Amino acid sequence: MELNTGVKTLFSIYRVLDKLAGSIDKMVKMKAFGCMVTKMENLAFNGTLKVSEDINNLTNKKINLINLKIITTNILKNINRDFARLIIMKYIENKKYLEISETLHISIRTAIRWHNAGISQSVYQLKKMCLPMEKIENIFQKEKWILSVYSNLATEMRAENRKYNEFEILNKACKEYKSLC
Repeated sequence: MELNTGVKTLFSIYRVLDKLAGSIDKMVKMKAFGCMVTKMENLAFNGTLKVSEDINNLTNKKINLINLKIITTNILKNINRDFARLIIMKYIENKKYLEISETLHISIRTAIRWHNAGISQSVYQLKKMCLPMEKIENIFQKEKWILSVYSNLATEMRAENRKYNEFEILNKACKEYKSLC
């Protein structure tokens, strides 16, 4: 798993972690109350063992979400303040570079540079926390929706790299053409 994409995935999912944790709490309550009003035909679905296993699984999911939130919060606290603000606006508030640049009173080019620097600092902070990417990958693997976000970000990054490479190729071709004239 690519660290840059992993960090971007953490930032992208950060905004929904509280809602998901709240939903898990509601599901745990529903399971617990559902266990109390069991009819004989539903005993297999609402038996004590099944309900306790379901509650345990939900609790583990919530622990994973809380861990991701803590990791992301620590990363944001330990990078440059301006970069952190930009990353929050981009990934958590879901703003475009134009809106970000207007809000922060910087050029779009500077916003992109700050973004790249912020992601680099975030990757460094993740390594500094001694959190192997394998541990985060393990959490991602348990949550298929996170893998979907990761996959989408990886696809976007490949597309951006292709655009940059095409731009570089065109730029070199223009220089070569001008040198011939």
